Amino acid sequence: MSLTVLKSGSYPYEDASIEVPAFTYSLYPHKYNYQKSKVIEEAYAVNRPLLPIHIDKNSSIKPTLESQKSFFELEGDGVYLESIKKAEEGEGFVCRLYEGHGKSNEAYLKPSFDFKEAYLCNLLEKEIKRLEVVDGRIKISLGKFEIGTIKIIW
Repeated sequence: MSLTVLKSGSYPYEDASIEVPAFTYSLYPHKYNYQKSKVIEEAYAVNRPLLPIHIDKNSSIKPTLESQKSFFELEGDGVYLESIKKAEEGEGFVCRLYEGHGKSNEAYLKPSFDFKEAYLCNLLEKEIKRLEVVDGRIKISLGKFEIGTIKIIW
């Protein structure tokens, strides 16, 4: 097996060709298809590891840690929360999800904070329709490999 990395071009960084590129390459042998073998989940674990933060013992910051904390819980097989950002306009967050298993699916997104309402939006964050919220869980339906954008207003 061989792997070739080609870096070409010099804009916007003129010395790009001088630098030695660094990247992670990983093989994940699996017995079943990528859905059942959780290949996407393994890729997230490799590409988005937990990052420890060192706090000096003499610091005035005295953190308290819960055993577990999530800002969002996501229920839905094959649906992934890809990004979270502040809304461009108004108060709230925009969450981008996608369906990664090639089948239509329903998912439920539950923020750990109180919010007023949630909307399905286009990629430009224009509200399309108000989403159903049951017990603090936002319901979204996604088609095969569809990207969904949810705006959560607090």
